[in-house]
Amino acid sequence: MCSGRDITMCDIDADFRSPVFTRDSSATSRIVDVNTGELLPLVPLVLKRNLLVQLIGAIPIAGGFINLVGILMIFRSSRRCLHDELAGTKVIKVKKS
Repeated sequence: MCSGRDITMCDIDADFRSPVFTRDSSATSRIVDVNTGELLPLVPLVLKRNLLVQLIGAIPIAGGFINLVGILMIFRSSRRCLHDELAGTKVIKVKKS
């Protein structure tokens, strides 16, 4: 199914709630709500994490700076970028069973 070291969207849960991304065969990453730890529905997840940040990025001059700051936020202890903060999400690693 999935191979190599590239991050690819290789599987979607049966209920189409959250995409599963993988780098290797031993663990996957899931995007969950920061407060509840539950998977988010796919459409609100995409709207909150991607569309909102793209709209911010469309602001002349300031948008590029805000996007750069958002990317650099990965180096904080929480490892959450701007799109995670705005959407109230976090990425967790899950062992495959």
